[in-house]
Amino acid sequence: MTEQNPDDPGHDPGDSVPPGVAPLEPAPLTAEDKKVKRKLEELGKDSGEPPTEPGTPQGQAETTGPENEGR
Repeated sequence: MTEQNPDDPGHDPGDSVPPGVAPLEPAPLTAEDKKVKRKLEELGKDSGEPPTEPGTPQGQAETTGPENEGR
């Protein structure tokens, strides 16, 4: 395990974003953002497919591809 930095004992070296870099709260949506979000939500409703649960695989992986041609 790596040594902790004595200047920053609360920093985990495995953190991908250092503390203080990312905002704690996202910026509020603008009127245009809300319009786009609403449109995307409407498009998702008309897809004809049931909604999936998080972590559920979607689609099927390709079993052949350009890297396998000619084999």
